[in-house]
Amino acid sequence: MDDDNKYLLSEIYMSRINSILSSVNNATEAVSNAMVALTQAMHNVHVAVGLMDAELSAIEAERTTWEIEFGDDGSGGMIN
Repeated sequence: MDDDNKYLLSEIYMSRINSILSSVNNATEAVSNAMVALTQAMHNVHVAVGLMDAELSAIEAERTTWEIEFGDDGSGGMIN
């Protein structure tokens, strides 16, 4: 095989390797973007759970206030 053919063959291989590396780079970027989106979603869930906990605490406080003001018949409901 002469030098021109060796050079041409090496150029073909380098082009294929660069194409593969580009695909790997694109896949890595996609995974990175997915991880960012997952992290944001987990944060949103954390915030939602915090808001729900605060709402449940407010409901419990209101229920306790009603029980103190109006009494509790032991049935789990408030006396009318």
